[in-house]
Amino acid sequence: MLHTCLSDTPTPVPGRLLSRMTSRAGRFALLAVAAATGASVLPSTAPDTAFANDLCPLSDEFDDSSTLSNWTRIHEHEEWFADQLEVFDIDGTFPGQMTLMPHTVVWYQDYRGPLVFKEVTGDVAVTGLVTVTGRDGVSVPSSLYSLGGILLREPRDVTPGTWAPGGENYVFLSIGYGQVSPRAFQFEVKTTINSVSNLELSPAASATAQIQTVRVGEYVIALIREAPGDWRVHRRYHRPDFGPTLQIGAVSYTDWTKCATFEPFHHNSVTIEPGMEGDPSPGTPFEPDALARFDYLRFQRIELPAHLEGLDLTDPVTVPDAELLAFLGENALPPEHEDCDVAAVPESPVPTGPGSYGALGEMTLAQNPVVHSTEAILTSRAAGRVDVELIDPAGRRVARVLSRYVEPGEHRIPVTVDHGSGADLGSGVYFLRATLTGPHGVAGSSQTRIVVAR
Repeated sequence: MLHTCLSDTPTPVPGRLLSRMTSRAGRFALLAVAAATGASVLPSTAPDTAFANDLCPLSDEFDDSSTLSNWTRIHEHEEWFADQLEVFDIDGTFPGQMTLMPHTVVWYQDYRGPLVFKEVTGDVAVTGLVTVTGRDGVSVPSSLYSLGGILLREPRDVTPGTWAPGGENYVFLSIGYGQVSPRAFQFEVKTTINSVSNLELSPAASATAQIQTVRVGEYVIALIREAPGDWRVHRRYHRPDFGPTLQIGAVSYTDWTKCATFEPFHHNSVTIEPGMEGDPSPGTPFEPDALARFDYLRFQRIELPAHLEGLDLTDPVTVPDAELLAFLGENALPPEHEDCDVAAVPESPVPTGPGSYGALGEMTLAQNPVVHSTEAILTSRAAGRVDVELIDPAGRRVARVLSRYVEPGEHRIPVTVDHGSGADLGSGVYFLRATLTGPHGVAGSSQTRIVVAR
């Protein structure tokens, strides 16, 4: 591997962490030719689109009712056709918000509630600003387990005719009221494996919070921010059973006392409301009392930092909260109305010759070719997080050299090549690439060739 000698500890930079999209197979030949000939595939003034948030188009600020059609309803997708939401709209009941007001319904074990989702493949952070109250829009809900939030679910290839118990797999984080006396706002986290649900309740300061659910490799991380506090890691789960694609979106549920009188299949198949046929407990009143409002749901592609690869992310001793917050929380929250244009051209090859654009000057090396170590010299004309990576001739990242916040000025970055390590760098041409990320996205890029001589 490539090791970096740093004089101080890298610190996280405010703002989003831009993702690294996998290099396309179509780039490889171009990059190999460039490595051999010294040519640059793109002019040095072209930005590196490999750092775009390709999930940007999935985000929704809920200020345009026409985006309602962009969301999939689980009861339609699985052909149950029993609408469990009494109110579902965008920029309607509450301007600039998505509103979910559920009938009597629940998410628990084989009980499947309402879900408004989008399918996402790969590692992702989804963040929402969520408010959940009673139906009056102010009070703590009066009915047991009346909450709303963000759910990550393994898709099921089922219809009512093929459904069987034991197939629910999901994790969610929600806010509202669970079960506490006197009644007060709470958070609920729930992890469900093959329809075995384990839930935890904890106090919430109010009806509103930023919540974030993250899928990174085999792990799911739940994070919370309550104003005016900072982001905090709430729970961590190991979910190696999750496949590459998940259903991710908004949930709301209420009135567990009534729901518990139904068998799961019956519950999943009907709209539970006063006057319904087949009520198994006519003496138990209907008491739905949840109103969930989402100011936004934003999707951000993320990447696990190289130094955390292979570690158990559920172990706070091995991976402290600060390590997760360095790339999650605020660092995984895209800006409001993020510009998706750069993500629309992911096929563009990355520049492979020397050059720079934007707020970074041309990067130089103190020694090149390199046998054991060298020093990269880089000038930044703006503050932000600088990421320096080693790229092989096929466009693959070999190692992350540096990720830290920098002020404007000249920066000297020590780089040591550890021959015989996992990277096993042989003699040849590689590329050292630096990217500067500011509060509004990529602010500059610089790249130079580095020749390893053995």
